[in-house]
Amino acid sequence: IVLGEVRCGTTTLCHHISSSLPESVEVGTPFCLWRHPELDHKETFYFVGHYLGYVHPRFYSLCFPLLITKWYHETFRRKLHVSFDGCAQYLTSPTAPYLIARAYKERGLPPPILVACVRDPVDQAVSWWRYENNAMKWGESMKLTSWNTSLRSTSYPPQTISSALQHSQSSYVQSAYEAAEALGKNGVTRLPSWAMTWPCGQLSVIGRSGKFSENIKRYDRVFRCIFGTDTATNKGEGFDNNTSCNDEGYSTNQISALEYVLVVPIESLSETKHLSPVLVSIVEKIISRRKKMTSSWLPFNVDPFLKDELGPSINQILDQAGDGRSIIRNPGASYKESEPSQQDKEVLADFFGTNTRELERICNKKFHWGAPSLSSSPSL
Repeated sequence: IVLGEVRCGTTTLCHHISSSLPESVEVGTPFCLWRHPELDHKETFYFVGHYLGYVHPRFYSLCFPLLITKWYHETFRRKLHVSFDGCAQYLTSPTAPYLIARAYKERGLPPPILVACVRDPVDQAVSWWRYENNAMKWGESMKLTSWNTSLRSTSYPPQTISSALQHSQSSYVQSAYEAAEALGKNGVTRLPSWAMTWPCGQLSVIGRSGKFSENIKRYDRVFRCIFGTDTATNKGEGFDNNTSCNDEGYSTNQISALEYVLVVPIESLSETKHLSPVLVSIVEKIISRRKKMTSSWLPFNVDPFLKDELGPSINQILDQAGDGRSIIRNPGASYKESEPSQQDKEVLADFFGTNTRELERICNKKFHWGAPSLSSSPSL
């Protein structure tokens, strides 16, 4: 599951997962409600409530190919069958971590491979600001000029990116996110309208979606709690409708390294030499997961495939398709009416600084954000 974040290359990575793996891998793309070229066959939107708010973990599997489809490809075509969901709203969603973990735990399945795409949080915030304002401008051209203030508050939409940052940190938004997370902990099966996608509106995440370490550690904490780890407090006991993860006994600050989430910076999607190891790592993790499943067997030995074919095959496919830099899916556009100033960007950089350093710590990697890079492009 590619969790997001929005404007961080999620669509581009999913494009490569569905088109850049070798012929010995059959990729089953997910069902999407929206017939849109950048969304269909890429993301389900299931756990953010797009199916009239229904998010029951039991029915998540309906968004993917049938088991008989996997059986056919693996038994008769001798291909490894994999499926994915690339919903960029999942990473910041306060309810999705609990729902996703429950979907797999209740079926007795090992946890899915979780992938989080990240980029310079200032670039991400600016890109999302442009993206959403252009969407609102289109809506206004269709005479959609009024707002549901009971869902968004009277201060929505914020008129500048700085006011959006302040709005995202307000007590109104904070309490809504806490209430939505409580729904996830307590086993919600249908989200109320105020909790769908993100509480308090799309621009409420300006100061939240760029807090990558905080959002990623929430997933790691929830999955450690549900599926267990040597360092988790409740040893994988999980939760039900009456109990929840022991937040008091387990702090995300105790995480020295991520256990359940693979972090992919957007810079890794720019060239074959960086992208190929990412795809190889994802497929290796998928195969390792399959080997742990007692109810799912492979009618052929995948070890030679891993050793001899996977990396070279992916390199060849990427080279034939051209440099990865030329493949940028779902690009954005500038928004001239309220373009963030240099001062706005400095405020954002200061706001996200501590969180970025924490991300570098738990990933044991220096990202060098702030320097000119692909992620600085106005088109993203």
